[in-house]
Amino acid sequence: RRICDQIAISISYAKQNVKVVGTDPGISAELNGGTHMSLEDIGVLRSIPGVVIFEPVDEVQLRAAMPVLNDYEGCVYVRLFRKELPKVFEEGYKFDLFKADTLREGKDLSIFVTGFQTTDALEAAKILEAEGISCDVINIHTIKPIDRETVIASARKTGAVLTVENHNV
Repeated sequence: RRICDQIAISISYAKQNVKVVGTDPGISAELNGGTHMSLEDIGVLRSIPGVVIFEPVDEVQLRAAMPVLNDYEGCVYVRLFRKELPKVFEEGYKFDLFKADTLREGKDLSIFVTGFQTTDALEAAKILEAEGISCDVINIHTIKPIDRETVIASARKTGAVLTVENHNV
């Protein structure tokens, strides 16, 4: 919370090329309690012009993203989960900072998910499939700017949307 003013004035307003890394965002601080949970970081940083918000799903995606983030000219806020994450992507994965990743195709429900909850969303899609509900599962690794084209296309296709996000409403 304290860094918000520096990001707004010293980075965004000054148009600086800075990458900011926040760890254990949202509820991922687990046992540390509410004082250690950054539940509003996305909401606050989305309101600051020029700030890109990125949250990787696993180490493969993070490794693929690092050169892209390095080459990107501007402010990027990277939300990192400090604990080990299950692997979602295979080696050789091609990362596009501004394009969401469709992890599973479906026709009944669009599940848009960020970060460490992606494996849970994929598991939920398997459970729903056993009940006859087919799900798109789309990893929104770049929260701002969001890949509107992918989101809108999936929502129109399925007619139902569920978001799985690690932050406040």
